[in-house]
Amino acid sequence: SSCRMLSRLTIRSLRSTATLLHEQLPILVGAIDTNSSRNLAPPFASSELTKYTSEPPPIPDIRPLASSSIDAKESQDDASEDESEAEDTVTSDDLDPKTREQYIVKEARKRLATEGAAPKSQKAFGALEQHLLSRSRIQKSMSSLSVSLFNFHTQEFAQRLLDKSVGNLVIVESALEHAMKAKDFSRAARKKGNRVEAFHADAISLFGLDRKKKEPPTKRGYAKKKKVPLFSFPDQLVARPKEDDEDGTVMSLRLRRKDSRPLTTVISPIIICPLGIHTQQTAVLDAFLRSLLQHHLKIDEKGLFALGDVELITYLHSEQASHLLSSSDPSLSFVSHAYRRRSQLMHTLFEIDKLAHNLRSESFSPPNIVPSKKMAHAKKMKEAGFSSSRWFGCWLRPRSTVSIGGREVVPGTVVEEYDSLTGEQSMPTLPSSVLLPYTVWCETLGKIPATKKAADALSILIPGSSSAIRSIVPDGAKIGEVTVEDADAIFVQALPELSENPNVQQYHQKHLMKSEDKGKFAD
Repeated sequence: SSCRMLSRLTIRSLRSTATLLHEQLPILVGAIDTNSSRNLAPPFASSELTKYTSEPPPIPDIRPLASSSIDAKESQDDASEDESEAEDTVTSDDLDPKTREQYIVKEARKRLATEGAAPKSQKAFGALEQHLLSRSRIQKSMSSLSVSLFNFHTQEFAQRLLDKSVGNLVIVESALEHAMKAKDFSRAARKKGNRVEAFHADAISLFGLDRKKKEPPTKRGYAKKKKVPLFSFPDQLVARPKEDDEDGTVMSLRLRRKDSRPLTTVISPIIICPLGIHTQQTAVLDAFLRSLLQHHLKIDEKGLFALGDVELITYLHSEQASHLLSSSDPSLSFVSHAYRRRSQLMHTLFEIDKLAHNLRSESFSPPNIVPSKKMAHAKKMKEAGFSSSRWFGCWLRPRSTVSIGGREVVPGTVVEEYDSLTGEQSMPTLPSSVLLPYTVWCETLGKIPATKKAADALSILIPGSSSAIRSIVPDGAKIGEVTVEDADAIFVQALPELSENPNVQQYHQKHLMKSEDKGKFAD
């Protein structure tokens, strides 16, 4: 196609040149003739000159071979080009109202997916500031805090943090335009003695939400790729606390007994990352969970939680927020059984709560978009304070003390502490390796239909623990009615059997394998 286009352009150019010569040559030659007596000696007789000017030579017919077929093809190509150009010039104003609205929403979603939706209202800033001050050890000052802001688009909130003497601040922007302004802001702030850095980076890649890894080959030998959140943060994008001899230095997150002293008094980094699409909001919670499991299971001890109990603050649509909080909020007991089991797992491993105020879509820049799919139990959700037009700022911080079924989880493996799993001690500990089968246990419970009888369904799942199940679960209770406490008690009793379940190893292979992705994500 490029050769044909070049051929057409060459032919058109030659024809235009020949036509121009045909029109201008008599004028040019006439001018030469009138001035020849003064300036030039006539090169030939006037009769010859008259003959030449009155009868100009014919325009050469410049055509390639098989011109008729090629000309026909050219005319068709020209027509198709004109049509495509006309199509390219169609704008949203040329569409019918319904299609135009769909077009606008689609483009808005693309922007939200790549840039995020930054909180912009004073109410949002006030709630964030209030929460950060509650985390600080110094009243009305943030000097002990290290904060990373992702995709805030402006420096208004960053300046508010500097006004509160924030100890260390990192600003990350996905859009180059916003990143350049953030870098100018950071340079000016550093000149005043503040610890501020700014980077241009794709936040979605940083959270591992668009990266893929290969699954094991199928029976036919093909290894398909599937999106798996890996949550591998470059260290420079997490604001590190100042090292202080008096307060101690940053230390890796480590599970400990409730009555033991903290390993360090340094406050770990806080990441504030608003995401624009509700699917991304769900995925980042999954990524945060998997990163924590990788850390506790010693799969990746150099990841995010090597910096301690790193806190994540993000904004969730009311539906995602209700799912996350459902196991701890009695007013959300109507939420799907599967989501409540997932919430049970999250609350076991994380401290979770929401910020003081919920926000409307207009409180973000660009404005957030309500998910197109209708929210389940919309009326009950609204009565519980989770209107479909609202977003909630939620924070998650990993627990340093984790208990399952009344037993505290400490670093170790099932093999090392196998005796404690079946012992008669009043408060034995559990090894941290039980977190893998516990994760699979919660997800498996969520997949069982909520209306099935609990004793029968669980006895089929773990037949070796049938007697323990029936001693814990009330007669006739449905699986959706099993309390968190009873589910944990069954897990502890059935742990030796559950640890050997093939689903545990499958979950490890599918979700927790360490990423070898060393790509560059920021500049």
